[in-house]
Amino acid sequence: MYRASIDIGSNSILLLIAEVKGKSCHPILEKSYVTSLGKGIDQTNKFSEESMGESYIALKEYASDIESHQVPLNEVVVTATEASRVSTNAPSFYKKIFDELGLHVKIISGEEEAFYSAKGVLLNSEEPNEEDQFLMDIGGASTEFIRCEKDPFSLKESISLPIGVVRLTEKLGKYYDYAIQDLKNESADIIKKSIRGFSLQHFVAPKIIGIAGTMTSLAMMKLELDEFSEEKINSFELSSEILQELLLKVHTLNPEEIKKKYPILGKRSSTIVAGILISLFFSNELNCDTYVVSTRGLRYGTILGLRA
Repeated sequence: MYRASIDIGSNSILLLIAEVKGKSCHPILEKSYVTSLGKGIDQTNKFSEESMGESYIALKEYASDIESHQVPLNEVVVTATEASRVSTNAPSFYKKIFDELGLHVKIISGEEEAFYSAKGVLLNSEEPNEEDQFLMDIGGASTEFIRCEKDPFSLKESISLPIGVVRLTEKLGKYYDYAIQDLKNESADIIKKSIRGFSLQHFVAPKIIGIAGTMTSLAMMKLELDEFSEEKINSFELSSEILQELLLKVHTLNPEEIKKKYPILGKRSSTIVAGILISLFFSNELNCDTYVVSTRGLRYGTILGLRA
């Protein structure tokens, strides 16, 4: 028997169909579409018609995929995160999704997002873990930091910061007009202002597990991949030097030029510079030498079952 989960993020929507055995799962089908639900959210406090249209198309395709794998739609775990937490038209949009596609969307809290993201990474990893594990999830509208244990699994602490690749890209404007030092200084000022009042002292670590689309995209850029390869990406290490190198290659390019240089990015080409800048900023803030990339995350945690 297969199970299915969908992660509706602020930048992308992810599908996982998997065979679940105990506390781990074997992926059967995975898909990802960038729909940018968080685009313009700071200005309007609601989803745009364009983003909802693209999200509907993605979810309709996912519903078809799920049914073809004999998973009942009423058993699919569908979660939504930061953009959905702040959008005023999220409830009406998700009612339409339920009425027309049969998918029930649950908007989860930042703490729940951290719990299931960590669970998805650690319980689907055979790598030995020290007592405390640190995770970072750069999304479209937010960035989460998580501190947890694997054996037994427990979430110790998490924090959700109101800055992500979509938000930073919008605040920077046409970032490719900046000289690299101006770009780094400007982005640092924006991030500092966005996270003012939040404390990161409990998340300082030399190595942090980087999850979600931004981190996997950076690994694919460095590896110059033509297609997604979980085997090559999982556990790939992104040092500060690698991030600096990638920034040098793309900071003067517009999204179309970045997409031409790295076709595998697709729509992420419009936000990837912001992803590098956020990664570099927190690398410095948290004295983190290396991000260890994981392709697992929220959808892997929720497919194992939501808490009551």
